[in-house]
Amino acid sequence: MKKYILSFVFVSFVLFNLGCKKSPTEIDKPPIIITPPSLELSVDGVSCTEAWIKVKKLNDTTFLPISVKINEKEFFHGFLAATDTVLFVDSLAPSTTYTVKGIILDTLQTAKELKVTTLP
Repeated sequence: MKKYILSFVFVSFVLFNLGCKKSPTEIDKPPIIITPPSLELSVDGVSCTEAWIKVKKLNDTTFLPISVKINEKEFFHGFLAATDTVLFVDSLAPSTTYTVKGIILDTLQTAKELKVTTLP
């Protein structure tokens, strides 16, 4: 009788121990989609000789190295830390159209060009 009790305890212990060692199933996680950073340019205001250009970064939370060119001449070269900022452009000629282009320096990706026309 003692032999049956000991074997019952042993088998119960082994089954209990094996049942507890199972690893839990991993939760299915959606794949992480990494989208590259991009820039968005817009006109915040225009006067006769001045313009305010809003630069907004998308899909990025770190410092983003950018360059902003006006008529292919570099106007701003630096890091964009906030999600958006406004650049003040002065010494423009009245009644003139300027082409503004934003470039992400890490990837050399350009934002959609923006046409800015100053007031007469």
